[in-house]
Amino acid sequence: MVQIIGFKWKKANGDWKPFLLLANGQEGEESTKFDLWGNRINAKLGTKHCTGYFSGGLHFRCPDSTEVGLASTCSACKQSDDWFGCIQCSGEFSEIAGDSKEAPVIVCKNPKQRAGCEQNHYWIYLAAFDGQLKVGVSYEHRFFERMIEQGADFGCRLGIVQDGGYARALEQRVARYLGLPDKIEGAFKQSRLFGDPNASILNIAKAITKLIDEKLLDLKTETFDFRQFYKLDSVLIRPRPVQLSPGVRLVGDVIATKGNIVVMQTAAGMVSFDARRLVGYNIELQV
Repeated sequence: MVQIIGFKWKKANGDWKPFLLLANGQEGEESTKFDLWGNRINAKLGTKHCTGYFSGGLHFRCPDSTEVGLASTCSACKQSDDWFGCIQCSGEFSEIAGDSKEAPVIVCKNPKQRAGCEQNHYWIYLAAFDGQLKVGVSYEHRFFERMIEQGADFGCRLGIVQDGGYARALEQRVARYLGLPDKIEGAFKQSRLFGDPNASILNIAKAITKLIDEKLLDLKTETFDFRQFYKLDSVLIRPRPVQLSPGVRLVGDVIATKGNIVVMQTAAGMVSFDARRLVGYNIELQV
């Protein structure tokens, strides 16, 4: 019995490939990778527990093996994780009372990482999922990985800024101005597995035009097509979504993966599931 503690993409030999991160419960262990492409899945889902936390590059199991629902991490392990606080950042500024001449500063939710955050550079981007756009932020060096792990059809870099807190604040301003979300749910991605490229490009162009008029940021736009990385050309029919719950068995060959949506050929036909919903499950994995 192993636990799924993550889902990611990696670049190998010039190509991007998806994989699951697995842990066997040993303290301070290095997690192992289970490549989805080139492997047959034969797994039965057991119970779902907190995945623990990462510290210093190592994975530590949840001390209480706390049961979790849709989440994958309990509140105690979130506080122990090196990066969870950064995920909660909204770019909020402190309030300055009275006639103080002090400039407002970012309200940091993870002070131990703030020094690096201030020095790093971040892209503000638009990601297109069929006709739906979202606004986001990524490390300068993670833009391509970020687009692919989300399953974007197209991604547009809008501009680059220093300091993650200020990047998040700018992201929220762009999102409000354009009326766009900063998150896309897995169910929506499954329903738009096959996107209309014309709708994606048209909506990106419209958003850029509005941003030029508003002058919210120093635009340096460049748009990229990510559809080639998902292997969807081998999917000829719309797969049937599978709801993941304890006791479900997944048996089949992975033929495509678009972001976190995995398409698998089974004896009962072609199905799809949200790999991020697997995180936290203890599984019996047969290889």
